[in-house]
Amino acid sequence: GVSSEVKMDWFQGSTSDAVAKARAEKALFAVCIHDDSDSSIAMVEAWNSSQVTAAALACQPLLALKLNANSVEAQQFLAIFPCTPPCTTFVDVSQGKAVQSMAASEVTPTDLAKNVYSVAGKSMPDPRSPEEKAADIKRKLQASQAAKAQAEFEAAKVAELQRRKDGQAVAKQKAQRESEQMAKLALERRQEKEEARARRQKVLQQVEEDKARRQREKNSANSQAGPAASAASVASATASELRQRVPPNEARLAIKLPDGSVHKLTFEPTTVLSDVYLRVTEELVPTDPYILIQTYPHRKLDIDEHGTSTLRDLELVPRAQLLVKLREGGARMNRKPSICEAIFAAIQAFLRPPAVQTAPVQEARRPTNGDREKREDYNGNSTMLDSKH
Repeated sequence: GVSSEVKMDWFQGSTSDAVAKARAEKALFAVCIHDDSDSSIAMVEAWNSSQVTAAALACQPLLALKLNANSVEAQQFLAIFPCTPPCTTFVDVSQGKAVQSMAASEVTPTDLAKNVYSVAGKSMPDPRSPEEKAADIKRKLQASQAAKAQAEFEAAKVAELQRRKDGQAVAKQKAQRESEQMAKLALERRQEKEEARARRQKVLQQVEEDKARRQREKNSANSQAGPAASAASVASATASELRQRVPPNEARLAIKLPDGSVHKLTFEPTTVLSDVYLRVTEELVPTDPYILIQTYPHRKLDIDEHGTSTLRDLELVPRAQLLVKLREGGARMNRKPSICEAIFAAIQAFLRPPAVQTAPVQEARRPTNGDREKREDYNGNSTMLDSKH
């Protein structure tokens, strides 16, 4: 290194001698033109600094000439290489041109040393210690990492804002679609209700028209039948009301056989179902095995399950319609009667009243006023028109 006591080795000859020597030695030629200003003093001190002196020694050959700005030589130099004193000019004597000029205000030891190395075509050595270099590298690395983290944070922030914006747009579109679907469904429901209301109104109108038509037909029939028919109708209605109020004391069963014929039998309400089976077997189905089925409500009246139940308990009073359904095979009719069946058969044979004549269903004909009176006996369980026994 160079001691702080060492100063710049200035050339002591004339300008022409300095130029000739620089040309002969192919040296770097630097001219410092100074005056009495503070900036000029600082410039000279920079030239005499250890940093610039070390740079001059490292870039040999170097020839440095110091001229007073008021001297003739300085004026001659400025005439060839113009600059505003105080200043420093580096000259390439081989080509006869100024390479670089620096004003005194721009001259610092560091900048001047950098220019000496630059003009000489060399790299300026790093004056820092290894520790300082490592600290500077660490500082730069931390700054780079911080800048990278900040950039990543800003990018993540922008991405999050964009994600939220996209999410809000998607949610808005979804809500809009749902709103449109709800409005569409509400419109369809309103249309369906209006259509149903229109259909119901149409049906009610048709019903009212049918009622009016039937009333007109009834009024026409009554006017044709005369007072006698009206009186008979009133009497029939009164008798029907009286019959409905009187508790039934008999059970009238319409027995429909497999061949389609219907036979009406009358029993006491306390008659058990096994007696009904016995009478149907004796009078209607003498050989084939069968089971009695109530048509409405539909249920099987099996003798094994309901044989001891009365007709009142089975809700077959005052009227009901039973269907005779043949069983597969004849095992049931050929088996030996059970003790219960034998006892009931003996008691029934002893206590049975005279048999009631059965009558086949007559051919359908146009109803008369007399038929309307008989129809009052119908309670909804039988499809036949009753006749009194």
